[in-house]
Amino acid sequence: MQRPNAAAILVAQLVDSYDETEQPPETDKLTLSTNPIIVKRLERLVHTGFYGKNAAEAAERLVAQTLEGMDRDGRLPPQKTE
Repeated sequence: MQRPNAAAILVAQLVDSYDETEQPPETDKLTLSTNPIIVKRLERLVHTGFYGKNAAEAAERLVAQTLEGMDRDGRLPPQKTE
């Protein structure tokens, strides 16, 4: 398997937590670029079996978990109302 280069692109789908009995929320694509060190670390997480099937899924899960924690702890700025 060929390793991604420094311009590796990860496609992450950001999803909020949801009740498993409900329909999954819509997803949006987000393209991220990162360096090979981060890609290797994400791949290490994939090998644990708990963070998805590839580096992109691992990145999505980490972003989602981090944002959910920040929101829960009050560290995420409030959502603007229009």
